[in-house]
Amino acid sequence: VPGEDDRAVVGMCQALVASGSAAVGDEAREDLARNTCKVAVAVVERDATLAASASAPEACLALTSLVLSLAETHERSVMEASADYFLMINTVPASARHPALRAPLFQRALAACARHAAFPAGFVSWRETPGEDRDAFHRFREQTLCDVLDNCFGMCGLDEPGGGYLGFVAAQLEGAASWQQAESALFMARAAASAAKRLVVRTRASVARERE
Repeated sequence: VPGEDDRAVVGMCQALVASGSAAVGDEAREDLARNTCKVAVAVVERDATLAASASAPEACLALTSLVLSLAETHERSVMEASADYFLMINTVPASARHPALRAPLFQRALAACARHAAFPAGFVSWRETPGEDRDAFHRFREQTLCDVLDNCFGMCGLDEPGGGYLGFVAAQLEGAASWQQAESALFMARAAASAAKRLVVRTRASVARERE
């Protein structure tokens, strides 16, 4: 039936927003936040074009806003659960995407990544940091966050207000109030190295073509 799949996706978005909104900023509802993000990923994987298109239904936009808010206000496990949501949104060409799901979305995601990339406050050693696992932390940064940050660099670039991705990283480094924040900024700079290299190669190729 034409439109039936679209209606199903919209219905799932509405249900997730209705149930998951209560978890925003509520530490006691970490499980709800994580599970909401996991189901949201399944929804956007079903139809990323509907969820992110220029004419995306309000329910889809509300779900994206919710997933981002959950990633911003909860701990690492929620960011990990939400990561594929942002990657799926970015599979839709920027030119065909809703304006709110271009640079503005990924600028906020970038800030969330900065917080989650930081070592725990008061960190001295993994042995003296209860509840934290060294391998899990580094795996999260090197796999999950690097993928999201690569997408953030692609969407934020260098020309957005504040200097884009690298401008954000520079501001984070300059304003760091702890070694954890400074190290997080340096990690983010390294995470964008491959994307920055691709940008330089494309720019050089474009300049070379113009000179021919």
